[in-house]
Amino acid sequence: MFAKYVVFVLACFSVTSEARRLKGEALHEMQMLPSIHQNLTFGLEGLEGRIRSCISHSPWHFIRGHIYDEPERDHDRTLVVTVPKEIRHRQDDPMLLHQKDQNFCGPVAFLHVLALSSPERFADMAEKLFCRGYWQDPYSNSLVDATKKKVKERLGVQDSIFDAPFGDIADIDWVLEASLRDSVNVWNAPVEKSYAQLTFPDAMEKWVKMIDAKVTRLSNYKRFVSNLLIGRVAPVKKRDFVTLTTTIAEYDGQAMAILLVDYMKMGVPNHWVVLQQVVFEPGYRQEPLENGGYDCWEMCGEKGGFCDACGRGNACCRADEKHDPPECKRAHFGIAEYHQCVRLAEGGVDAICVLKNWGGYERVRCDDLAAKTYFVLELEFTKQGRPGLTDKQARLVRKAWRRSEGHWADMF
Repeated sequence: MFAKYVVFVLACFSVTSEARRLKGEALHEMQMLPSIHQNLTFGLEGLEGRIRSCISHSPWHFIRGHIYDEPERDHDRTLVVTVPKEIRHRQDDPMLLHQKDQNFCGPVAFLHVLALSSPERFADMAEKLFCRGYWQDPYSNSLVDATKKKVKERLGVQDSIFDAPFGDIADIDWVLEASLRDSVNVWNAPVEKSYAQLTFPDAMEKWVKMIDAKVTRLSNYKRFVSNLLIGRVAPVKKRDFVTLTTTIAEYDGQAMAILLVDYMKMGVPNHWVVLQQVVFEPGYRQEPLENGGYDCWEMCGEKGGFCDACGRGNACCRADEKHDPPECKRAHFGIAEYHQCVRLAEGGVDAICVLKNWGGYERVRCDDLAAKTYFVLELEFTKQGRPGLTDKQARLVRKAWRRSEGHWADMF
């Protein structure tokens, strides 16, 4: 039991060769906000000049020493150029936000939704964090402050995030992701790939208050933690997840969700992703039948239904088995005495979930995703008089379907 908790603490791993909604209680009811795009005075206009003015007193010493004003480097690699450029690019395409080899899946998931839904707010956060190390949301008054020293920093046994090397992650990605994690830490700074970089649901709940949306969770956090400690953590209820996916599909770009999932097949939650779009796809794309007619019970994990060992889109079914899942009703059977790999007749409809994961988009069957999802924060952008996403923003959300073409998550 304790081992499972340790696994969660050590999970949310960086990229490796293997990595690839009845609603609950409302978290917060923010006052109806004026349209961000009409009322925020900050943005990208004059960004280069502001960065140039603040760069000499920016707290990010390592970044400045690593890139800024090194004679042997080309001018295009100076921070005056790269930081505004990286902010602009992430406003235009939030998918560029990446954790690289750091354990920052939580910050990346939050920042992706923030950049999609409130691009000007995202840009202001990036600029202020780079220039002074802290930022306060002008509407929710939420504070992200990376300047407060942690216990280990005060003891002199650890560098701060301002001084630590950070690998090949982009400069502004490190500034944003490390600052978010550092602002909710007490003991140590997230300068190493350890539990200090991991995001627990309570931290994610604090961050999403900065997003102009109605936020609903499907899980009780205290119950989640207590069950985790005793080794009884369980996925969200299937009917709740079906309601979630139906809502996201119907809202057509005006709703998303941040999910804590078991992406690494460890039996415990270990990774944050964004459920950005749901599409109900008739005639699920099938691969040629593999192991046709062969006993598939063991190779398919001793359960009936879709099974990639039979070829993606095919299933492991038994003709006289009443407890097999619905897809088996579409099966073409041969022998009836055992579970066998079978091809399914056309006409079924499958819910396909599109995830923002790592540095790209992936597709996964929503049924498979539901079985691996432990904590959900749903975000609706048009409820209770909120202005919702602009047409351009909603198109960016829906665009994920095309950009995920051919990329199927193979870890669920």
